[in-house]
Amino acid sequence: MENKIIIIIGLSIVILLIIFLPVIVSVIRDYDYKRQLTGKRPMRRVRNKKRGGYYDDIGSANAKHEVYHDESRLKRMQNLFGPK
Repeated sequence: MENKIIIIIGLSIVILLIIFLPVIVSVIRDYDYKRQLTGKRPMRRVRNKKRGGYYDDIGSANAKHEVYHDESRLKRMQNLFGPK
């Protein structure tokens, strides 16, 4: 009987962690971002200059292609998160 209670408590703790961990991480990131914007914390810089950017796969030479790429990305995100 005690083993079942311990297993149920352990599983419920794991499930709660799985549910609330992304929420907690998001709150911490938002708080840190707001502190960086207000100047209470220095802005973070990219350590590696060769780190891939958003436009590395399409090249920034073709501006029209970049606009189409952003437009399609926004539409995809609207379909995923917004009203359908």
